Amino acid sequence: MNLPPLLDGLSEISGALTADVRGRVKGATHPETAERSAAATAAAVGELSSAGTALGLARLEMLLVKGATRSVVAALRADGGFAMTKPTDHGTE
Repeated sequence: MNLPPLLDGLSEISGALTADVRGRVKGATHPETAERSAAATAAAVGELSSAGTALGLARLEMLLVKGATRSVVAALRADGGFAMTKPTDHGTE
């Protein structure tokens, strides 16, 4: 899989993947790490969605996790699947 057209050419993005609600990879720019990333993201999204429902919140639409040297963004679709991007490994000021 190549980067989606919207992300192609952005030097800040080092990879992307799409997966279903269970974390099964549908496409990935880096297949060697996609399965683990998709499974971890699906688990986190499931738990956060459950917590939100318990609190009476609307549907979870985006997940952004920032670390000292990298970050991950997951955009959730209505069918429960998600598209995830991994910005390049730079500090996340």
